[in-house]
Amino acid sequence: MHADVRAPNKRALKERIKRVQHEAAALEGKALEPEPVPEKRIISVNNRHLDELIDEAWAAELSNPVGAESLFVRDGRLVRLGRGRMGVRIVEVSQAALLNRLVAIASWTRTRPKEDGEGFEVKASKPPRDILGMMLEAPHRDLPELEAVVSAPVFGASGMLVARPGYHREDRLWYAADGLRVEVPARPTPKDVAAARRLLDDELFVDFPFATPSDRTHAVGALLLPFVRRMVAGPTPLHLIEAATPGTGKSLLADAIGMVVTGANLKATVFESDEAEVRKKITTLLEGGDPIIYADNIRAGIDSAAWASALTASVWSDRRLGGNTTITAPNNATWIATANNPRVTTEIARRVARIRLVADTTDPEARTGFRHPHLLTWAREHRAELVRAVLVLVRAW
Repeated sequence: MHADVRAPNKRALKERIKRVQHEAAALEGKALEPEPVPEKRIISVNNRHLDELIDEAWAAELSNPVGAESLFVRDGRLVRLGRGRMGVRIVEVSQAALLNRLVAIASWTRTRPKEDGEGFEVKASKPPRDILGMMLEAPHRDLPELEAVVSAPVFGASGMLVARPGYHREDRLWYAADGLRVEVPARPTPKDVAAARRLLDDELFVDFPFATPSDRTHAVGALLLPFVRRMVAGPTPLHLIEAATPGTGKSLLADAIGMVVTGANLKATVFESDEAEVRKKITTLLEGGDPIIYADNIRAGIDSAAWASALTASVWSDRRLGGNTTITAPNNATWIATANNPRVTTEIARRVARIRLVADTTDPEARTGFRHPHLLTWAREHRAELVRAVLVLVRAW
């Protein structure tokens, strides 16, 4: 059952050749023609063993080039790409979704006697329901693995820039460009680096009242981290944006970082004091493969064993929110939180990169004269330039 339908070494070699061709084409400013979609397989369901039908179904899936509609595997579970209000995310495959995919990649038929009794006829059919659960329970081992979705070029674990939209097997991620076009010099010059620093310091971060230069440095670090996260073999700290009073710009700073990284406002999450619920919420967020996990306006401080565990774990495992299913997911997210004068335990404090904002006024919300009065709108319009600035700094480093 579940016989191999491809020689793994041959398939890996073909994909490596394809990747080199794409990289060469990108350097020359060219685009490769997409691979032709193979013709639909015809799968007859008449008097067939379930294992034969399952093998043919997997063969149909694996014969298609990896694309946005493909099936992937994550921690032994069948997953796919789903698009919602917050963009492309990783979602678990349901029986209905699997049925839709099997119908899309193969023509299912059934042969039956004609009504007049003269001979047989082939009629359209559908996959037997029994194989759906079996395929969900035991995904094929040659399916591509998927751990994360990004919406901007990032550096992979090897240090190579992932700039081609689509799937990248080595880093197990999907790059959903959504029209973003960024050109990064292979060897940034000192002029390139100076221009990148000016764009971040004098445009994006210029109006935030950082308490010290180190607070500004930590803000830049929070911006750079999602682009190099796969180069870091281990956990990374929580970037805690704090101030003495509301209206100082904490949430705006977090959203400005998120706008560059994701092209949208960050999805704020509220963490309650119940430890079990905190763990389940962390599980849900990591399961979706989001590049940033953002806890806005923490009121009671951070005194949580779940938080401490999440900030030191490379792999996270816990029960899914609202159920008893155990989920295991890589912890490759950048963690950001905002709070007013937060109380942080010693256990958490050593896992935190502090970003303190101090406004020179008793009424921070009344401030005017900003360089970009509508900062997020400006950042959205100039996102390609901001992403390029980040990538230039990383490449130069």
